[in-house]
Amino acid sequence: MKLDISDSTYLLLGALRADFIIEYEKNSDKGILFCINKIDNFLTNNYQHWRYNMSKPKFILILSMRSGTSALAGCLSKSGVYMGSDLDGMRKGNIKGQYENREIMKLNNNILNSINTSWNDPNLLERIQSNMHRLMEYVDDVDELLTDEYSDKSDEGVIIGLKEPRVSLLLPLYVEALKWTDLKIIYLIRDRTDIARSLEKRDGTNFQVAFELVGSWTELINAHIINLQMAGYDVLRLLDFTNFIKNPVESLKSINAQFDLNLELDEKVINDFIDPNLVNFKE
Repeated sequence: MKLDISDSTYLLLGALRADFIIEYEKNSDKGILFCINKIDNFLTNNYQHWRYNMSKPKFILILSMRSGTSALAGCLSKSGVYMGSDLDGMRKGNIKGQYENREIMKLNNNILNSINTSWNDPNLLERIQSNMHRLMEYVDDVDELLTDEYSDKSDEGVIIGLKEPRVSLLLPLYVEALKWTDLKIIYLIRDRTDIARSLEKRDGTNFQVAFELVGSWTELINAHIINLQMAGYDVLRLLDFTNFIKNPVESLKSINAQFDLNLELDEKVINDFIDPNLVNFKE
């Protein structure tokens, strides 16, 4: 039997194998190999079930936009969290890198386009809420991409992270697609006016338009979070933007303890990465 599984899972499977050997006493005419081969075939055919339920990898979703999400993703990456293989790099307004998975960004854009909306659509709140049933049809596509991108790392026991702002809008799809993980969610909170001014500075968006857009994002994310809590999920960490930028190490220590992540925290590396004077982390 060739299965790549954890020691704890192997012990359990060994116990199950023993049960089948006991069955040999009842089926001695068929031989012991009959019993062992039977369980080997069963476990091989049901490997995904065992992997998903016996050793779920920790998976961190970062929610929000223009609220220090890139800074947090960078800190997590420098603390041993795997953020993906093809990440969007340095851009105007984010000189230390986006830490956004390009393939997931592309898929999210396509999903939003399917209901004639986008991340900066003034009507995105109404369009997403009224078309959630259609959006949920893309769960399998999300699951396939996440599995392709992260399954190898999950099998290695690596903590996984994902920062792509549109995930905040499509959160129910990702929660459903990530049932094979031990899901953790960090929601960065920032003053609505400050986010609007950040969009105005970065994209040249009219302030009032940006202000209304941020309101739609916030209302939608909050609705998703409430639904999660009503469904019994206890996976959320609210993180204040200002406190995080001023005290990144303490914020990460708190997250580490709450989620039992065992992060490789290097205070100097984190403090050097989070420079409060950099425009992209202040505006």
